[in-house]
Amino acid sequence: MICVWPQCKYVTIYKHSFKRHLFVHSEVKNFKCDFKNCNQVFKLKSLLNSHKLIHSNEKKFICDWNQCHMKFKQKSVLNQHKNDMHLKLKKFECNYEGFHQKFKRKEGLKIHKFIHSEEKSYVCSYNGCNKTFFQNSTLKDHIKRHLSIKKFKCNYYEREEKFVTSSNLK
Repeated sequence: MICVWPQCKYVTIYKHSFKRHLFVHSEVKNFKCDFKNCNQVFKLKSLLNSHKLIHSNEKKFICDWNQCHMKFKQKSVLNQHKNDMHLKLKKFECNYEGFHQKFKRKEGLKIHKFIHSEEKSYVCSYNGCNKTFFQNSTLKDHIKRHLSIKKFKCNYYEREEKFVTSSNLK
């Protein structure tokens, strides 16, 4: 089964997985977090349950790699930690001709592939700017520059400088 939504490349052989995937494209969010002052809502109950762990201080998943003993609230984050920090796994490889770059996460490869496509579907409409971007998140950061929204503050040597993104701060 292949998702027919534009620019979605989801494929599965399982009907139940496909039905669950379709929620990604839905705007319906029926599962609300009941934690005090939290207004988060989710499309899937499983996403709500994962979210609720952030309100807890319990970190029951412990890394058993060579005396690391770091603790995590979610098993998926522990596994990601092991793959990134200890195993240094990069299992997502670019198959574009002449490129053999590997990435830790599928999202990293997906972002990388935009450089091969030249498809920039996110357009800045602020004051006729019309600059285009590969990713919506990059467009949002760009618009923050127009609006001078800088929430990342440098605390190094008492500098008062602020930046739009954490990578700019670094």
